Amino acid sequence: DTWRARGELAKARIAKWQVLERLLRHAGTLAVAEQVFPEVEAIRAGRSLLDETDRVTPLLQKLAVGLRAAVTEEAQAYAKAHQAGTAAVAADSAWQALPVPERDGILARVQLAPPREPALRTDSELLAELDRESLAARAAATAAVPERIGRALAEAARKKEPAAVRVSLRTATLRSEGEVKSWLAEQEQKLLEALSRGPVIVP
Repeated sequence: DTWRARGELAKARIAKWQVLERLLRHAGTLAVAEQVFPEVEAIRAGRSLLDETDRVTPLLQKLAVGLRAAVTEEAQAYAKAHQAGTAAVAADSAWQALPVPERDGILARVQLAPPREPALRTDSELLAELDRESLAARAAATAAVPERIGRALAEAARKKEPAAVRVSLRTATLRSEGEVKSWLAEQEQKLLEALSRGPVIVP
């Protein structure tokens, strides 16, 4: 009876332990990972997984709470960036002139996916979300929204003005009025030269 009970306990604890380890890998540099990791290592070093006191469940719950908050925050950031970007696209005259199927095609080509609500109710759903797209990938997708919006607008403009040329302005850190004027003069010259050859698209 004792061995049978220990076997059932082992199955339950090992299942939770495996989920804990997978979530911990997804947590990366989150503050909650720094808090949980030493305790996880202590359990591993002390071989205390089957101790009478369940030390795994509290760690699992703590880590899951932190990861749910992080995934939710990333989802909200993406939704905000997507809303701002699509509003800019919708206000563009070249975009407005395109039929809906062409708009949808452009959005698909620039990989501007609509925001979606992550499923986070259970630990299994949380793991599935993170396996599908890591926290780093979610942050990268949000950061890429402005560039993808620019590509969508450029493609819409090309359809309206097939001969248009896309011109990218040089990024710079400007610290004085003189630097601002110099930068503006440089970009003006660049745009005028491009304009002499036909319509210009500025992303």
